[in-house]
Amino acid sequence: MDKVKLVAIMAELSFPPGENAIFGGACLAMRSIRTTSDLEIFVSDKLYQNLKEQGWEERVAGSTGASYLTTTVQGVPVLVFITCGSERWRPNAQAYLKKPELVDGLPCMPLEDMYAWKAATARPKDLVDLKLIEDYWQTMGRALMLKG
Repeated sequence: MDKVKLVAIMAELSFPPGENAIFGGACLAMRSIRTTSDLEIFVSDKLYQNLKEQGWEERVAGSTGASYLTTTVQGVPVLVFITCGSERWRPNAQAYLKKPELVDGLPCMPLEDMYAWKAATARPKDLVDLKLIEDYWQTMGRALMLKG
């Protein structure tokens, strides 16, 4: 799934401002670094409870033990977390809600933090993403130099 589809799904979800921030593969897809198969979003405690009351299914992530809610929107799995992470690195999810990095007007986890998370976990798929992020930064640096 690409950025266009993510934007459409976020519009359909219409979460309140300040109560969500996109992360994971969707964080990369929002920047057109790569596509993703799902949409992971950090949400406020209040929004989590509202979605739970609306019937979103609650599950526990096998890799981290974090609780999350899930549903399908436009054929895409949407997963919302209050927090997650591992012993190696735990994101400050609530800080991202307060001060997200806006990408095309949508709140996202800062790319620097996504990079740090992937570097800490260093799974094979994370190593691929690290290279993609580095290439993105290099391209962006070149683009900024050309504009200047």
